[in-house]
Amino acid sequence: MASETDVAPEGGDGAVGADIRAVKELLERDGLSVVGPSADDDLSMRVCANGHDWTMLVVATDDDRLVVYSFLPSAPHRPTADIDAVLGRINAGMILGNFEFDEVALTIRFKTSAGVAGVAVSEPLIRQLVYSNIAAVERYLPVLQALARAETSVPELLELVAATDA
Repeated sequence: MASETDVAPEGGDGAVGADIRAVKELLERDGLSVVGPSADDDLSMRVCANGHDWTMLVVATDDDRLVVYSFLPSAPHRPTADIDAVLGRINAGMILGNFEFDEVALTIRFKTSAGVAGVAVSEPLIRQLVYSNIAAVERYLPVLQALARAETSVPELLELVAATDA
C-alpha cells in the first residue's frame, strides 16, 4: 500500500508519466513555478538561485525513469576536448548525477535520474532528484560560466574545480 507521501501508485506501466501532474503539484507546493506538463509529459521550470537562473526539465521516460535536467550556459568557443576535460573532472567526484555536453546544441546540462519501475514515486525521491540537481548546479556554476566565457585556461579551470571540491 502506498503511503500518503507517494505521488504514484506502486508498479504499473507508465506510472511516472501518468502521474507527472502529481510531481508538478509537489514542486509547486515547494514554491517552484512549473510549466506543463507538455504533450510529452515533461515539466519545465526556471530555477533562480544565488542570483543565477537556468531552465530545469523533469521528464518521465517510457522505460520508467524519472529524469531531471538542468540546462546551463553554452560553450560554443571551446574545443570539445577542453569541455570534456573539465566536465570529466567535475563528474569524477559526483555521487548522484552527471554533467553532459551536447555537441550538436553546444549546451551543458546536469542530469539526475532514478529507475522507478515497480516502485512508488515518493515525495522524498522527487525532492532528492530535483534538489540534488539544483545543489550540484549551484556548486559548479562559477566553473561552468568560466568555461563558457572561454577566457580561462583549462589548467585554471581544473584548479577552480579542485578548489570547489575542497
